[in-house]
Amino acid sequence: MAAKSQKEFRRLNRSVSVGDVAMKAVEPVLRKRGFASADILTHWKAIVPPPYGEAVMPDKLVWPKNAHGEREAAGAVLQVRVSPAVALQFNHEIPALRDAINRYFGFYLIAEIKPSRTPFIAGSAAKTQDRPIATDKAVRERVQRQTEGTSDEELRDALQRLGEGIARRNPDPKRSDG
Repeated sequence: MAAKSQKEFRRLNRSVSVGDVAMKAVEPVLRKRGFASADILTHWKAIVPPPYGEAVMPDKLVWPKNAHGEREAAGAVLQVRVSPAVALQFNHEIPALRDAINRYFGFYLIAEIKPSRTPFIAGSAAKTQDRPIATDKAVRERVQRQTEGTSDEELRDALQRLGEGIARRNPDPKRSDG
């Protein structure tokens, strides 16, 4: 019999959540960035006060080394990506954020927080909103009939976009009125 070229996978004989499987795939990348686990990333919004949960993102954890070149277990430097909108305010709040992170984990984990040079990139939700979505011709005509009495052209266009958006979000085939 020929030798197998692929490693055989061990069956777990139980159901496994997608999150567990995904975490095993992501762990090597997290370790490379200095994170021992994904806790600080997955619970970031709960750890830091608003608006930093949305506008600041952990990037890398740099651990200090002792005289023997071994990594210390405390006093790491957290590098974060910061949205330009909150950058100035963030710089003033660094001590409070550091204390919030250490309080969350229950020990002296972070000694310093530094803004990363890597630019902050918001989630993909903003990108999908910029793309226009095609609307049904009947819906467009109905919305135009409903807004034709509006004299202000900008307001009428805004109301038509709003009406089409609502119709796309909540299609109601029973409605045929104008």
